[in-house]
Amino acid sequence: MGWQARQHIRRLTDPDVSTGRLETILRAAIEGHDNPLATADLARARAAANYLDEQQFGHSWLEQLTLRPFHYRVRFHEFREALKSNF
Repeated sequence: MGWQARQHIRRLTDPDVSTGRLETILRAAIEGHDNPLATADLARARAAANYLDEQQFGHSWLEQLTLRPFHYRVRFHEFREALKSNF
């Protein structure tokens, strides 16, 4: 899964675009202006969050079989800790 994840992220992102956006934002901050890309950045961040929520258990059934038990084990641990802190 690690190699496939790296390939997937490389298909989704472009380092040159990210660097250019960061330079634009930093230049605006140095000059005392608002981020000219704020609306587009917010839209991209929301789209990325939605995508990650949809894919949190992977793309295939095999990935889901691997990831779901760990997810529920962590959530159960958090639930038990919350119960302990309430008493």
